[in-house]
This record gives sequence, C-alpha cells and structure tokens, in this order.
Amino acid sequence: VNYGIASVVADATVAASLIGSPAYVSLTAGKVTTTPPTAAGDVVYQVGIITLADGSTAVDILLQPQFILENG
Repeated sequence: VNYGIASVVADATVAASLIGSPAYVSLTAGKVTTTPPTAAGDVVYQVGIITLADGSTAVDILLQPQFILENG
C-alpha cells in the first residue's frame, strides 16, 4: 500500500474506461468487483475508487472503504 493506493485482483477484467468507478467487495473471496451485489441479504461494501486498470484483473484502487447497504 502506497499513499492509500492498493493493488488488488478483480473477479473479472476491468477496462481502462472504468477508472474513477467504485470497486466493491466481490462475492468471490479475496476479490473486488465493479458491480455491487444485488441479491437479498447481500451486503454492498465499497472498497475504493479504481485508479489504474488495463483490461486485466489486476487493478489499483484508492482505498475509501465504506458500508453502502444490505439488500433487503
């Protein structure tokens, strides 16, 4: 971690066009996703904002963790 930036692994490829988008905790253990979970009972937790993406699953995020909601 360097100045609030973390290198993480996404559950799918992340296009450069998604830089600036939020990254959420994925339902796949140990990964992040650009799509928040939507099923009843799922918790939406934002990890941060994507700062580097190149079409692979390796992304850098600016850490800004926050609880968003629990789907009802």
